[in-house]
Amino acid sequence: MIACVTIQLGTTIAGVLSEFFGASFYFLLAGCVLGVVCLIFISSKLFSLNEEDIAEKTLQTASTNN
Repeated sequence: MIACVTIQLGTTIAGVLSEFFGASFYFLLAGCVLGVVCLIFISSKLFSLNEEDIAEKTLQTASTNN
């Protein structure tokens, strides 16, 4: 449900920005936002996890649920 709402909201925002500032501005802004999101992900702990860490966390979670 959230995905359906955000797709329509994103399309509306893209249309409004493109109408006022042009399509090139919208794509520049979208690229900058995507770059910032990628930098946040790379600097997070999630990016630095390896398979052993994931397996260990999975086993810990499974043992606490039983």
